[in-house]
Amino acid sequence: MVSIRDTFDERLEEFRAEYEFNPQDEVIRSLSVIGEMLDLVFIGDEAGMTMAVLEKVIAKGRREGWDWAELASVQPDENWRETWSKIDGWDASSTPPFLDELHDLSAFAKYGIVTLWDIEPGAVDMASTENHIRHRIDQVKNLPKWVQGVCAKIDQFERLALRNEGGKTELFHLTHVRDHARARIKYDAGETLTVGELAILSGVSTKRLQNAIYARSEGAPTVSKSGLISTDACKRWLEDRDYKASIWKDVIALYPLHPNWGRNTEYQPDQELLEHDDYLFVPVDKDGSIFHPGLKRGLGGESVFRIGPKGGEDVVANFDEALSRLSRMQTPRWRRPNKDSGNWGIVSGQSWKRIRRSELEALSDD
Repeated sequence: MVSIRDTFDERLEEFRAEYEFNPQDEVIRSLSVIGEMLDLVFIGDEAGMTMAVLEKVIAKGRREGWDWAELASVQPDENWRETWSKIDGWDASSTPPFLDELHDLSAFAKYGIVTLWDIEPGAVDMASTENHIRHRIDQVKNLPKWVQGVCAKIDQFERLALRNEGGKTELFHLTHVRDHARARIKYDAGETLTVGELAILSGVSTKRLQNAIYARSEGAPTVSKSGLISTDACKRWLEDRDYKASIWKDVIALYPLHPNWGRNTEYQPDQELLEHDDYLFVPVDKDGSIFHPGLKRGLGGESVFRIGPKGGEDVVANFDEALSRLSRMQTPRWRRPNKDSGNWGIVSGQSWKRIRRSELEALSDD
């Protein structure tokens, strides 16, 4: 039996091995905007002094225990720009709460887990209501709210950050983890995704996914007229790229957590991600559009599919029956609305595509 805890531990180990704390570095290095502003306001070494002091402050953390007299010996950093361009966001700081949140958000975005669940024995048994670990674990009990809250902080940080001559921030890793986390939480909620969101969720470039969609590659998702992709249409693409489905719902169901949580609970992946769906082969015309359940058209008070050559068309009310007849034609033909004018015309199938029934049904309301 593979338990929920086994799954979590395996993913946590993989996350820790590959994580490089780049978002934390970007956050701390962005504080150089303070020096840049002071350099505009003053003409002396105020910027160098402030940045040298700030380096001490972020390493110390909270004010408790401060001996402010220690700062009297700090000398201005004449090369503060170089210092802050290389400063380490994790080791050089006291790891303030925001950096902890970025660490957990990164684990959630890629692996569907939260590192907070790696509870040390006795850590959550402390009586104090201000226990930092307990508070953070309780926060992620409502994980969608927590994710959106951290992402909103990143939004605000991005607005405040220093920008280059092109008007862009140097926050690639920070904004990437935000967009990745938001895409995952949308997918977990069963919401439709944009091409860009599915690309980041599957770890490929948007261009690569667009090319796969255009070429109708095996496993490529079907995009609706509105440019969105349904959850069902995303599944095959994600499966083929070793996407790790979120386990946060399973873990939260075990709350309150104890040090040995999940070891006796079997992990059961989302059954919808397994190969139990019904697949169909549908004809594809030269423009890449397919025959699907959304092509019913009113005729005499009844919605029907119109299939066959001009002058010899059949009207069929049932999609499966219409598809069966198309499969027996030498050249499958059916009516569908023109992409530009909206007028219904006959198109001819040039190839066949294997597709999930659930994905087809998602197009019926398109």
